[in-house]
Amino acid sequence: MIIEASSRLLLPSLDELESVLSNLMDAPLLADRYRKGSPLPEFYLAGLYCDQNDVLRSLIQVDFSFALYCGARLSLIPAGVIEESKASGELTDTIVANVHEILNIFGLLFNEQRPNAPRARLTKLVLVDELPEEGQELLRSPGLQGIDVAVSWRDRRPVGALSIRLLPKAPVDYAG
Repeated sequence: MIIEASSRLLLPSLDELESVLSNLMDAPLLADRYRKGSPLPEFYLAGLYCDQNDVLRSLIQVDFSFALYCGARLSLIPAGVIEESKASGELTDTIVANVHEILNIFGLLFNEQRPNAPRARLTKLVLVDELPEEGQELLRSPGLQGIDVAVSWRDRRPVGALSIRLLPKAPVDYAG
């Protein structure tokens, strides 16, 4: 199937990201674009989004800090567990499941912008180091649209970072 350029997904705005994150976290958050050329953090988890034909359309990556703090906040995980995860560099299964839910809800940002836009759904959450070839191809695609975002609490304490990438014109076949 050939997907026309006009049927591409749209990047969410910073305001939309802030609104969704603030509602999910039940706390006011800020989303700021990284300046061009600024070093990005090392990303930890990646969510892969496919259309109704299981064609990879988008990828969202989050760093460890975003995954830890947002994943923990979603189900009010105690500070002690957060500190243990921070010290070990590993996330609990509950935190990973919560990040999956956060990224699943982020799919709404793609689907609600235009009524005739392709629908995207989260099909897989993986460690960035285990990103399937299809995801790696998407990141290497010329003309890739994207946004890199620093997330912080309203008092500017950092939460973490996320990166959204959208497939340009040519789709990548992906069987989830």
